[in-house]
Amino acid sequence: MSPAAVQCIYHADIMEGAMKKHRISGLEKGRDLSPVISKSRLIIIGAGFSGLSAARTILGAAGDRVEVIVLEASCEVGGRAKSGKLPSGTAVELGATWFHGICGNPLYEIGVWEGLVQDTRGNPDLSQFEVDWHVDFLRPFQDQLLNGRSRVVAEEALERFQESALEMSEDTQAPDISVGAFLRRKYDEIISHDGLCSEDLAAFAESWQFREKQQRSFDGFFCADDVSTAFPREFETLEGPNLPVQGGLQGIARSLAAPLDVRFGHQVTAIEWGSGGVSISCSNSSEFEADAVLVTTSIGVLQAKHLDMFHPPLPSWKQLALSAIRLGVVDKIFLEFEVPGGQVDALTHHSPRSPPCPEHPEVQTAGQTLVTGEVWNMGRRTGPEVSASAVAQATTAVMAVTERCASACVSSSTIVSSSTNAAGQSKGKVAPSRRPKQRKSIHTYAFMWPVPDPRQLGMSGLTSSICTATDYCTATAQQQLPGGLLLHPGEGMPFSDLPTWLYGLHSIRFNPGPCWIEPSESEMYDMRRDSGQQVKEVTNNESSTVGAVLWITGDSALEMEALSDEEVQQGIMQLLSTFPAIPVPKNAKLPPKIVRTSWGRDELYRGSYSYLRAGVEDGEAIDILAEPLCAENGFPVVMFAGEATHRQYPGTAHGAYLSGFREANRFLASLDRQDSLVAWSLAAAAAAVQHLEPESQQQQQQSSSASSIQRQSSGRSLAA
Repeated sequence: MSPAAVQCIYHADIMEGAMKKHRISGLEKGRDLSPVISKSRLIIIGAGFSGLSAARTILGAAGDRVEVIVLEASCEVGGRAKSGKLPSGTAVELGATWFHGICGNPLYEIGVWEGLVQDTRGNPDLSQFEVDWHVDFLRPFQDQLLNGRSRVVAEEALERFQESALEMSEDTQAPDISVGAFLRRKYDEIISHDGLCSEDLAAFAESWQFREKQQRSFDGFFCADDVSTAFPREFETLEGPNLPVQGGLQGIARSLAAPLDVRFGHQVTAIEWGSGGVSISCSNSSEFEADAVLVTTSIGVLQAKHLDMFHPPLPSWKQLALSAIRLGVVDKIFLEFEVPGGQVDALTHHSPRSPPCPEHPEVQTAGQTLVTGEVWNMGRRTGPEVSASAVAQATTAVMAVTERCASACVSSSTIVSSSTNAAGQSKGKVAPSRRPKQRKSIHTYAFMWPVPDPRQLGMSGLTSSICTATDYCTATAQQQLPGGLLLHPGEGMPFSDLPTWLYGLHSIRFNPGPCWIEPSESEMYDMRRDSGQQVKEVTNNESSTVGAVLWITGDSALEMEALSDEEVQQGIMQLLSTFPAIPVPKNAKLPPKIVRTSWGRDELYRGSYSYLRAGVEDGEAIDILAEPLCAENGFPVVMFAGEATHRQYPGTAHGAYLSGFREANRFLASLDRQDSLVAWSLAAAAAAVQHLEPESQQQQQQSSSASSIQRQSSGRSLAA
């Protein structure tokens, strides 16, 4: 056999394998042999920001080559970015609440592009958009706010806590195995150096304890003793103000999902994976086959379900990474006090179409000292250049799809002005905001729960029960630690008859605040455009509502979730009785109506924010968790995204979004390499066939001539 024939057979085998892998058809003889490849299919599990980001990125870059299907277990998009309604109809944030920094935040950029969020980027003074935090301190059974020297000491405790937290994020040589151990050590240093009297020490300890609980609600820790000091060193915070999201974060998720194929009510129960792709089964008996799958479920779901979900099981290195990360629980309890209209100041009144005023009439404090700042997340401050390139690429990918699918993304009620395709520039759906540029003010009433022994907030509270890192990690894994930097809730308290979960509450805030959703920029524009429309005033014959929110974390949150609404309502009444200085509106109907979250018990999430558990030295486990499971040829068959897979921005919505963008680019790069290989193989095979055809024709001619000579010879012989 000639070399050309051997080459043709070799490339024919390649073509046959490629045809099976990529479903190539239509290679008839004499036809152009350029590949006719059907779309690859990618299944994305979860319609949170990571899943939506990946889907939009792939749709924008390779929508003609890839079919993307998003399977969502619930009935809505957004994941842990979820809005809800209070009994009065007021919209609130049940989950993620903030843009954590706007410089380099892709969700902020998209919100501006979609006309949902006020564009502050061109303002030379971003500080005017910062939130002013005011705090007052409440002690049990005292009807007056904390004042005098005790208040000064309590404020000092907040500042010293903040200094300690910032120091920890910058201390790369910290020997402590947990955030709790670091804070305990700093606490001991402070109180021993300052030489506080017993009364001042009590105020300092109570305020420090409040601040630790508050920090947990920001970062999602079960308790400070449960999180590694690597977490604040690895975590990076974005520059710019932390802003509440106009229209709610879920509004941005809905905008992202508009042009996508999202299948609701599809809870994935099994993923069979291998070199041939994936087969996926859902609880509703639906089944899907695809070339690859992107898993964006929360790490809590992965930890609880991976043994039953993946076939074959996840490799040991992936399971080890899972064990290094925890998912904390943060819940909100919303209260609504119904008050006769004549008893409510007009500034407090709000409706779905009119945002509340940034001042609460009951907030009349003895000084109203401005707190020097609440530490949002423990982490390193970085400049906007850190993620500028990634944000520009991620935002451009979304905008490309938006332009192509404008009819699906833009409501008929919006007015489109001049638009641009440049990344980071406004889509022009609404005019620039003319809303007054006033700083927002949020007021916190801090619960000063008694600390029976202030020394328990120091190292003695840790070393008394945990001696070594190994013992610590074992206790942490078994959740045998107390729910904070305090003894077990209620232990040693002068009022131990209270439900223990109440001690997990650190403060109360009244509406207005970031948890209450203001209208988006497009809604505000529609309201301004609707000439003559006036917000309805409250009359003495009407009733209105005043809202408040409580945050609760860790074991206390799980205990609260297990109760009925009636039991939680009863506990709230006990809380109001315990802290009579809480400014409950006069003549309000009691008990207040409640709306609460249950992120820990929700089987679709099993928690709120991820973090590195105590004893973990760095964020390598997060990188390992993000690594895909690949076929023998290196193609990523099973990929992973979500806030828990982003090393710099865990526990954030923008971290989730960027993780989805990362995996989309991983998939596209692998797809390009594979398609290039197939195209090369087909081209080589075609060239071999073309090279073989002349040789085959020559052989046929020679064979035909020989046959003719033989026939002629035979004829002459017969004639003879």
